[in-house]
Amino acid sequence: MRSATFRVMTRGLQPGYSAEMVVDLVAALFKCSKEKAAPLVGSKPATVKRGLSHEAAKKYAQSLERCGCLCSVEEETPATAAPADHVAQAAPATVVAPPGRYTLAAPLSPQQLASITPVLRRVVRPTLEADPVVVQPFAGDLEILFLTQDDSLPVRHKTLQASMLTVEKLYALAVANLYERLHARLVFRQMATEEEGRPDSLSGARFFSFIEAGDAREASCLLLWPVWQAVAEQVRGPLRIAVPNAQTCLFCGADDEIAVAMMSDIAGETWEESGPGALSGLMFSVDANGQVTVVEDAHLQRPAPAMPLTPSAQLVAPVPHAQAGTAALLTLSEERLHRLQPVLFDLAQWSADADRTAWLASIGHALARGESRAAVVVDAAHAIVASYTDELDCVILLRFDAAMGLVHGWQNGTRLLSANSYSSRDRGISADLRPGPGDTGRWGNVWPLIADLLTDDHAGLAERKRAISEAEWELAWQMGRRALADRAAARDGRPMGSRQPANVQGQGESARKHPRRRRGDVTLRHCLRYLAVFGVCAAAVWGAVQSAAETPAGALFYVACVGIVLFSALGLGCLWRATGYFRAR
Repeated sequence: MRSATFRVMTRGLQPGYSAEMVVDLVAALFKCSKEKAAPLVGSKPATVKRGLSHEAAKKYAQSLERCGCLCSVEEETPATAAPADHVAQAAPATVVAPPGRYTLAAPLSPQQLASITPVLRRVVRPTLEADPVVVQPFAGDLEILFLTQDDSLPVRHKTLQASMLTVEKLYALAVANLYERLHARLVFRQMATEEEGRPDSLSGARFFSFIEAGDAREASCLLLWPVWQAVAEQVRGPLRIAVPNAQTCLFCGADDEIAVAMMSDIAGETWEESGPGALSGLMFSVDANGQVTVVEDAHLQRPAPAMPLTPSAQLVAPVPHAQAGTAALLTLSEERLHRLQPVLFDLAQWSADADRTAWLASIGHALARGESRAAVVVDAAHAIVASYTDELDCVILLRFDAAMGLVHGWQNGTRLLSANSYSSRDRGISADLRPGPGDTGRWGNVWPLIADLLTDDHAGLAERKRAISEAEWELAWQMGRRALADRAAARDGRPMGSRQPANVQGQGESARKHPRRRRGDVTLRHCLRYLAVFGVCAAAVWGAVQSAAETPAGALFYVACVGIVLFSALGLGCLWRATGYFRAR
């Protein structure tokens, strides 16, 4: 029996990828020059590798897809039985798989993640698609699509899976992006009648209000909880909101019956005139907890909608993830993790396999969704790495086995990539962190993972490192060297230990409200205090010397001599402590 062989071919670029970027990534993947990599990303089909097994060919295709290439796996020779001696063997015909048959969806790029926003649409009955669009159910007859800003293409499930995101996390990210994009330019206007002789729009009786956001995003404001928290105090009674089309968002208070009636009529007319572009024929309310509900018997359509409705939905507070646009988007290599943290693969060490599996899932997710930041080797001899976080504006020292540094060829200044995840500051700041002046005040601890030790995606690593500025690399180096000089404690750099504060491994997360001054640290205030005490001691010594010189040998003379010795020792000690401030600099 002869096994079938396959070849991998490239067929151009995926949408959103530039040829220059893909050439760089492919060159890094195959460790070759850009000149050799360029033909593989051209518009003409190119053969990358021949004579592969099906599994090996798929792995090649996956790696190239992550670089931005369109790939296909083609069968070269089908599996055949060995021919009998008296039967002539026909030449096998090449069977070509359709392009894209084994193509994997590319993950969302950092730029796409930073631009995804949610858009409301009327509920569409699901269809049988190989790769359906991602939809988040909403209240009433509405649902949410997720579009990228640049190409306005909806996010599909295969892309979501490749990006290692859930629908819930995508929703939270999209809402945060929308709020960041719109909140500074939202304009609230009020419908009013005009008084005779006063044509300005704010004269006369005032009725319902409406929002102007631009880019046909007015209806999407229904998803922004802070907007309704801000306007709830300005209306009479519970909120009433109408979104008859994408460009319209009207609201008023339920206790203002005239305003409600006018808003309902105008929204109903707008809905009918919008045709296929109409959104909801219902009216909504948002309470203080962000719960969106359909107002009964307040529909804009005539007659009431017949389709089943979702009575309510919970809004998501637009809290930005730690720099979601800089997510590492790297896949975990269990082989590398095994070498780095073998205890995770020793079943005898775990009483419950669920705990071990939870660790594996957490590490994989942190490597995919963690924030890409600079990490620099600051002491190659002892394999100590400084991982920088801009959220707390400080570095975390991570210690590895010295042999690992030798295996990977680490030198002082070697640049690595840290995938940082964060935990809340509700319980204070971890004891080994010293937030700098750029601290955002949101997070209390950092879980840094050195991605170079955990992934085989060399192209992804190279891309993330190129996105980090030279200023950040230099800052990580300088802060790391300063932390070493200050003898700051280093955490266990392996994934199971790098989340625990130094010196409290295995005791949970020790926290504090303010950074604790270590013994031996001298601030400017302490320096001035020591200098003042030294001055007093110097004056006392001077007085004692004068007294001893004028006093004949006796009791007072010996007392003056003892005073000279004591105040001299105390003064010199204070002077030495004061100079510690300048030595630390």
